[in-house]
Amino acid sequence: MKPQSTTPLEPKSGSPAITALPNQSSNENSDTMKPNRFTKSLFFLAACAVTILGGTVARASNYYWDTNSTTAGFGTAGGTWGTDTDWSTDGTGVATPTVLSPATTDSLNFGNGATGLAAGTITVGTVNAGDMTFASGSGATVLSGGTITLAAAETTTVNNATDTIGSVEPCHELAQMYASMSGRKRTRAWL
Repeated sequence: MKPQSTTPLEPKSGSPAITALPNQSSNENSDTMKPNRFTKSLFFLAACAVTILGGTVARASNYYWDTNSTTAGFGTAGGTWGTDTDWSTDGTGVATPTVLSPATTDSLNFGNGATGLAAGTITVGTVNAGDMTFASGSGATVLSGGTITLAAAETTTVNNATDTIGSVEPCHELAQMYASMSGRKRTRAWL
């Protein structure tokens, strides 16, 4: 490779000499700095995405199944997930539930620690779920029927005596999971 010659620049008085490579101190090669078609397209797509999405990013929320409205605690497992607005963001169970069906990015709780959800059956529609936790203070909870679309990597934590999930979970090699879980954590991940 041929060494490049350098051109000394005139230093200001009292400053060390500065040396530049040819054409770097001028705009002769400015077309090398121009964005190519791919860069322009990428910038355009990013701008469109921000405009369409309004610049917001989906964030996971914690939801609690709550059938007793504004009374402290969570009531009894019942109602229909996907039809009834029984999901609340209040971990004490005092706020009025307002959410119909959370997203696959959300963490879902059936009770919260020692403040449990009384035993019962929740009928499942066509719904989404991220991580699911059955609290230690909850009675046996049954999720029956319907379809639960889970996050690609989700964790189901069972801290109470027993729970049953009898709902179809798409994107899984098993057509239906009907598991009676007792005091264990189940983690699944699939591509």
